[in-house]
Amino acid sequence: MPQGISLAAWQWTIVSIYGVVLIGTIGRHILCHAVIRRTTFLTPLSKAWTAAKAPKVSIIVPAKDEAANIEVCLDSLLAQDYPNYEVILVDDRSEDGTAEIGEAIGLRDARLRVLRVQRLPEGWTGKTHALHFAQERVEGEWLLFVDADAWLHPACLSVVLRDAHDRDAGLASVLPRMDMRSFWEKVVQPLAATLLMTLFPLPRVNDRNRTDGGFANGQFMLMRRTAYDAIGGHESVKDKFCEDINLGRLIKQQGLGLRVVLAPALVRVRMYASLRQIMRGWSRIFYAATDANPVLLTGFVVALFLLSVLPYIILPVCGIIALAGAAGTFTALIATMAFAQEFLQTTVFARAYLAGHTPLRLLAWRWLSTLTMIAVLVQTIRLCKTHKIVWRGTHYASMRQGETTLPARRAA
Repeated sequence: MPQGISLAAWQWTIVSIYGVVLIGTIGRHILCHAVIRRTTFLTPLSKAWTAAKAPKVSIIVPAKDEAANIEVCLDSLLAQDYPNYEVILVDDRSEDGTAEIGEAIGLRDARLRVLRVQRLPEGWTGKTHALHFAQERVEGEWLLFVDADAWLHPACLSVVLRDAHDRDAGLASVLPRMDMRSFWEKVVQPLAATLLMTLFPLPRVNDRNRTDGGFANGQFMLMRRTAYDAIGGHESVKDKFCEDINLGRLIKQQGLGLRVVLAPALVRVRMYASLRQIMRGWSRIFYAATDANPVLLTGFVVALFLLSVLPYIILPVCGIIALAGAAGTFTALIATMAFAQEFLQTTVFARAYLAGHTPLRLLAWRWLSTLTMIAVLVQTIRLCKTHKIVWRGTHYASMRQGETTLPARRAA
């Protein structure tokens, strides 16, 4: 301890600094509850499409080695109660029989077509090219892009299309319920999704008076064909690892109407099954969501430590001091502040988990999920240096996630 500074002075300095952290926790608590209160939910009982004229919707499903998921996905799409749509499965060089499964289902239902992508052109990511390839071969007034690991409630398309039409949205996207089966999915997925949405609070995303803060979820994106063409389609984001976020940004920048809602009762998705997939997948997402900004990612790590890890350190230490009979006013005050911080954090995450239909019992693993997410973010920071990503068996390098711009218009 520096000479001339008393122990009491140091203790009150620590209390003051921790008080600032606690105030930040309270502010975050208030903000998160306000955001959730202002978030729109769609359910199977929401208003559905009932007009006599139903615009044609082309549902496009990109798939690479999705044999384990594709039948459930396609069956749910073909069970939609909306009267006018087609389903396009675009197989992106699969080696596990994905296309064959789709073709067998197509023999039973003529609304399903299967397209095959043979090669990946230079400068494109695989999913983005597959979607671009398919959209050139459909005629729907609306385009619905759905991931191959998604399941849709039969009322989903009717409900979301009605909401998008009524809100004059050029792009409507939903946040689904996460289908979590393995231990690591249950531990990490809820926190990862919650953290992502702190970057994109839905009231700001849906604010039409702003052109910044655009976002969309590629697991389910419903777009007007006119809006899609106006922003240059997938060609405008051909080298982006998270094309969905960048399409949302372009729609918002152009004032074409962006609408993102929570719909855990309408859409269910299983993103990643193993810890390795979780680490790699979320690193890719945060890499794109932060525009490969290591400073912002470092801030996330620091915030996670101060808001979620620190109480788990302070409370046991204070307990040990108390058991040793050495606790005083300082120890009691710090322990009380840490307990209050943990209580506030738990209630915030409980509200977020309930919004996403996530079981509250998973809050018991929040300490482990926090440490895992810090590891994910550290891995993402390393990606910001190498810019090398391996995804679905394809190696991408030096495709940096910078500002998204509209492609040059072709000459008439």
